[in-house]
Amino acid sequence: MTQYPKVSADLVAQDSLQDKELDSCSVVQTELDRLVGLAADLCQRPIALITFCQGDRLCLVAQQGWPITSYNQTPHSLVFDGHVQRKAEPLHIEDASNEPQFYRLPHIASRPYLRAYTGIPLIGDRLGLMGVLSVLDTQPQPASPRVMELLRILSHEIVGLVGDRPAEPTWRIPPAAQQSQPMQALVPSPVLTDVKQQNLYLRLLQHLNYELQLGASIRKAGPVIAQVLPQLFPDSSGWVLLCDGDCQVFKSLALWGNTAYRSDCLLAKHCWAVQSPLKNLEESTQACTTCRDASQRWVHCCLPLRVADQTIGVLSLRFPHIGALQPDVRQRAEMVARHLALSLSTLRRLEDLEQENLLDPLTGLYNRRYMTKMLASMLHRASHGNVSVAIIMVDIDYFKRFNDTYGHLAGDQVLRDFSVFLKGFIRSTDIACRYGGEEFLLLLSNANQATAYRRAERLRHDTRYITMKYQGKSLGNITVSAGVATFPDHAKTGNALIWAADMALYRAKMSGRDRVVLADVSDAPPPKEP
Repeated sequence: MTQYPKVSADLVAQDSLQDKELDSCSVVQTELDRLVGLAADLCQRPIALITFCQGDRLCLVAQQGWPITSYNQTPHSLVFDGHVQRKAEPLHIEDASNEPQFYRLPHIASRPYLRAYTGIPLIGDRLGLMGVLSVLDTQPQPASPRVMELLRILSHEIVGLVGDRPAEPTWRIPPAAQQSQPMQALVPSPVLTDVKQQNLYLRLLQHLNYELQLGASIRKAGPVIAQVLPQLFPDSSGWVLLCDGDCQVFKSLALWGNTAYRSDCLLAKHCWAVQSPLKNLEESTQACTTCRDASQRWVHCCLPLRVADQTIGVLSLRFPHIGALQPDVRQRAEMVARHLALSLSTLRRLEDLEQENLLDPLTGLYNRRYMTKMLASMLHRASHGNVSVAIIMVDIDYFKRFNDTYGHLAGDQVLRDFSVFLKGFIRSTDIACRYGGEEFLLLLSNANQATAYRRAERLRHDTRYITMKYQGKSLGNITVSAGVATFPDHAKTGNALIWAADMALYRAKMSGRDRVVLADVSDAPPPKEP
């Protein structure tokens, strides 16, 4: 057995910076993250690790799917990679729970209950033995020459990344994986024969994920998908749909290529990929009658976008001839579907959280925080465009009586019903928010004093005809008082404008309620104390 010098993780990072003239370790880390993700995807294993030697420990520098954080505190002898590092030879374990040498190791006997392992040493011509690249599974996996060859190719990229040339190995493929024919014959797939092309696809997928995160919204995701997926699937036409709230209707998010056969939405009950999401891709090319070309001139595959056992969308692909849907293309389609599902699900959760932060939970109107942000934006545009912005501050008259007479739940219903009325009352360019308690605030864009006052009067008049009900019982009608202030007539800043509208509302209530009062110069806020 050839003895290779061992190099530490710190030295690897330092050497990579010197040789490749990188600005920081983050560049190396980004590439390591990409390569470990590539290993997991191409080897079809849920877990992939890159570890570098560090004293009597192995330092975990990149991972995909590793569920625990204690790896770096584990001695060599208690992890699979330590055995690869000690012998500087590849190692494959089909089922560690049946191996006397391994079944008591902490990651086999407890979380994450590993079973299968395939690892290969990272050996440089100059640096020597620097670490291990491995893929793992929680299910037993037989020896695979294809997986071993993939890891060998990727290990060369990792060694090259840190500024060294891969050393010529003295080891052979483990006996369990040996076959009578050469490796190239065993793995004819373009995944191996054209690694550069596969690397390009993974870079495109990485770019897709980055752009989706950068856009940070579902609305911006569509154009990004429509731009990148034609590069991932040349000569294809495609369609990505995303489900609505109840997952019964899927609406178009992105289109590319020949779009003649697609509509803006798809019913879940008509889509085979949604109805039978767990069947394999081979079946989907035959069974999907919704999107399949009736003339049989195109071959079609339809994949569900699934997260946590829920189908959130559909990826539909069409190719001009049956030969286009080769195994590597199928594998790529499944990989893209997984990435799209995770990215779009994350964006949707972020939008939901943002929406929760912007909306008042009781009324569904925008909250005070969002109003403050939008008012500043509207005033900025108005100051540059020489236009007016108006505020109508509205208060429900004698609201305390509803709470005292009918209870707080009835009072909450009054607030909800009035909010529904406000949503229908405002224009698409206006914003309605709950300012606090029974006070509401309307932001009117491009509205001068006269326009804003007329709108407030119309609001006051129409409100009187709303009959409030709670649990089938009439609560009677309500009236409102309102104060109106406009920019730049009554104030030059957002806080001053709100103050002026609030003072006008106060005068409306003090003068008898059920009326509208326009702010005047006396409603300016008091000067700040020095």
